[in-house]
Amino acid sequence: GRAAHLFGLYAPEGLDNAALKAELDRRRIYVSLRGSAVRVSPNVYNDAADLGALTAALAETAPG
Repeated sequence: GRAAHLFGLYAPEGLDNAALKAELDRRRIYVSLRGSAVRVSPNVYNDAADLGALTAALAETAPG
């Protein structure tokens, strides 16, 4: 099911999930990988800068 405090992003085809997870961990960005989806659970401790860091990391690790 879907919950208000969770959202998923579908990874583009060809993305190396292990490399993505390692890079996010290196940047201290913690998410769950579920198949081809990245599950994000923001909470009251996250702010716009945290979401910006996630967006930048995803953009930099996306294929092509």
